[in-house]
Amino acid sequence: MAKILQDNNRIVVVLDELFSGTNVQDAYDGTLLIMDSLSQIKGSIFFISTHILEVAVELNKLENIDFRCFESTVNEDNFKHDYILKKGVTKERMGLQIIEKEGINEILKLIIRNQKEDQ
Repeated sequence: MAKILQDNNRIVVVLDELFSGTNVQDAYDGTLLIMDSLSQIKGSIFFISTHILEVAVELNKLENIDFRCFESTVNEDNFKHDYILKKGVTKERMGLQIIEKEGINEILKLIIRNQKEDQ
């Protein structure tokens, strides 16, 4: 998703998951290129979301970029998101927890076992 509002030479840009349909390296390179260019535009504000945390390592060198993130917790089988922007980049890794919560790995193991039995 992209949304751009413009008023004379000032703009507000909202970009959600740049290059989400591309491979990880393209998404990383493209996100760096776009964010580096946007950081050079004065008097404007940009909101950009990405799941590519490695981008922050490179962009952290730029003084006019401020990183913010949400935090999440897992209570029993439920994920809880606070939706409060906090300073910094998230360290959370929820993917494996989601796989486990949804039983995806067990389902795949069952399918594999059934296919082996059918052979």
